[in-house]
Amino acid sequence: MTSETSPQQLLQDLCKRDQRYPFEAYEFVYAALGYLQDLMKKQEVVKEGPKHVTGQQLSEACRDFALQEFGLMAGTVLGTWNIKQTDDIGELVYNLIGINLMTKTDTDSKEDFHNVYDMKQALNQRFTFTLE
Repeated sequence: MTSETSPQQLLQDLCKRDQRYPFEAYEFVYAALGYLQDLMKKQEVVKEGPKHVTGQQLSEACRDFALQEFGLMAGTVLGTWNIKQTDDIGELVYNLIGINLMTKTDTDSKEDFHNVYDMKQALNQRFTFTLE
């Protein structure tokens, strides 16, 4: 009988080893990836099955998904998970690659996530209030 470790257990073990990011941060990155893949299918960028996305695409999807899911609180929520810059998304992704829950191509690198946008500005720019 083989006992494979579940993705949940792999993530819990990862969170114990690298305490920079909580379990929820990894769940968020996975959800943002799913959001991006669904969007790509709707736009007919991919025809079927999951396809490779770039670090920049995933960083942008994380921004858009956070705004959709958390609205005005997006920056606060991501901040509580220590996602404060796009480089943090890269760290999360490469941790997931390290435990075989995500994959990369030979041309991918952590640098693909470096400074894609200013997280604080990107999560606040769409909300403006006018007083009349």
